[in-house]
Amino acid sequence: MPMGHSKDTPVNQPILSDAMVARQPIYNKQMGVYAYELLFRGNGYGMEDVGSDTATAQVILNAFMNMGLKNLVGDRLASINLTERMLPEAINLPLPPKQVILEIPCDIEINREVIDVCRNLRKKGFTLALDNFNGREDLKDLLPNISLIKVCAEGLSDSYLRTFVAKFRKYNHIKLLALRVESLEQYKLYCDVGFDYCQGFLLSKPRVYATKEMPGNKLTVMNLLAVLYNPDSELIDIERIISHDVAMSFKLMRLMNSAFFGLPSPIDSVSQAVALLGKNPLRSWTSLMALSSMNDCPKVMIELALMRAKMCEGLAREAQLKPYDSYFTAGLFSALDMLMEYPLERLLTQLPLNDAIKQAILQHEGSMGEALCCVLAYEKSDWDGLHFAGLAPGDIMVANMEAFEWTQGMTNML
Repeated sequence: MPMGHSKDTPVNQPILSDAMVARQPIYNKQMGVYAYELLFRGNGYGMEDVGSDTATAQVILNAFMNMGLKNLVGDRLASINLTERMLPEAINLPLPPKQVILEIPCDIEINREVIDVCRNLRKKGFTLALDNFNGREDLKDLLPNISLIKVCAEGLSDSYLRTFVAKFRKYNHIKLLALRVESLEQYKLYCDVGFDYCQGFLLSKPRVYATKEMPGNKLTVMNLLAVLYNPDSELIDIERIISHDVAMSFKLMRLMNSAFFGLPSPIDSVSQAVALLGKNPLRSWTSLMALSSMNDCPKVMIELALMRAKMCEGLAREAQLKPYDSYFTAGLFSALDMLMEYPLERLLTQLPLNDAIKQAILQHEGSMGEALCCVLAYEKSDWDGLHFAGLAPGDIMVANMEAFEWTQGMTNML
């Protein structure tokens, strides 16, 4: 899907076609997504190839003119990198100030013009961030207009970080963000020393889980999934499970009667909903409801599982590779270890999934494995890994955006 062209950009440089935009999450201390930094790649080009002014212009124009900001970040904030050259132009860009963080590079030359531009942007309602803060003394002149300082904390000692955080507590309006956070352990450490936010692909990195006794609520969910995916299970078996769970029955009825399905007449019984959905879709929906019922699981992990599931399915639809629901299942259960905090291979041995789905999840084999690899690459903005079944970059972008929109809607309903 070509992203379109514009003759005029804020820096009078050409806009590339087939551009792709990815999101890197910024997490708060409650493990919720506070914002997404938008990351850019053109068709066949990396950021370093096209120049950062062109890259930033492309991000902005694609996000606001071609794709729509809501489709990219939902109701979260969008964080966009500005270059020194683009900073004076930023106030004229078609940006909704209340939903945008503008990142200013820390190697910028500090002068009266820069200070005035930052003041005007802040007054207009933008959140201003200093990116990759390096401690330069003259940056203090910008601090009255800065709301967020982004710091690469990797490799720095706990004591140094605590001292750094304490130094900025006198600025009540400034929040601190740790960059390049690649694991949950790092996330917990940086939150503990006083950072307000963490940014990075901390949920995408594989974790090693100890084999321990599974808590009762998670064991119940695993038992349910085992019944759902048992090839000998009939619709009546699945209906019986749902009917015996008041919360799940309520969720299914609410879902079926929502605008998402848009049915002409209301559904007033579980049996009616079951008959209407059919066996395979019912498996998928019931799995979603069961996994989302685990109250001790952070919402962001549920969102990640849903995103993987729907994007895998979307890629299969774009490539016309059936059965689509198998791709959905592979994506969903690829995140099962995070949701259950249990080794993935051990979890999958407890589920009667077909070998193709298991091999796709564990060894990334077959077309489902290739789709999952593409989804995981998108999570990490690994541009070289974004390929599936010969699809054009725009088709992959469509699958991602549709999955993101679907996930935002689903998490509000489940």
